Amino acid sequence: MTETTEYLELEQIDGLIKAAGKDGANEIIDAFRRSTASLLDQLSDHHKARSASEAAIVAHSVKGSAANVGAHKISKSAHEIEAACKVEDFNLIEEHIASMRDCLEATLAQFSDHIENS
Repeated sequence: MTETTEYLELEQIDGLIKAAGKDGANEIIDAFRRSTASLLDQLSDHHKARSASEAAIVAHSVKGSAANVGAHKISKSAHEIEAACKVEDFNLIEEHIASMRDCLEATLAQFSDHIENS
């Protein structure tokens, strides 16, 4: 059974640490932070433009990158944005974008704590 926190799949983070070391894992997480922040900005832009199809593409990218680093809550939120995009529910898209921004900060804090204490 995979050990998880509210935001992370710890086994996946441990795999990153084992493969890349703590410094490498921190670099990977920093790249994830930068990429996800940029993608969230793009999601907001597509939401404002009422471009559900473009927002869905960006949400899919977030979902995959979050899953790759074990950020399961962000991945799930991105999946929910994709679903809202399919039905063009812009109110729900907006809610999930705001939630994902909050989730990103908490996720990054848990990443740092876990890597530091490994």
